[in-house]
Amino acid sequence: MRKISSNKINSKLSKIAKKKKKDKARREKSKREKDLNKKNQKLMNEKLASIEKLIDRLPKQCSVCSTVLDSENDQHLDKWKMSLNSDGISMICESCQE
Repeated sequence: MRKISSNKINSKLSKIAKKKKKDKARREKSKREKDLNKKNQKLMNEKLASIEKLIDRLPKQCSVCSTVLDSENDQHLDKWKMSLNSDGISMICESCQE
């Protein structure tokens, strides 16, 4: 049987230790990224909810003639005007703008 030199044994152990250290660093980095992604997703959901609340508070009819805004109709969405004044937000239909 041949003898294995202690340098070769130490070299192999050193390589194994380095690999374990790198693997641990990769796992920690992956965990940090996953936590950051969860945090960003939660923040985006909160922002989206606040925007939805703002949209829900918009008037659904003309402030002048009480014509109902059809949010499914692209022409209504393009031609109606929205203005911000001291009383709040007002929506004005196309016929009242003239």
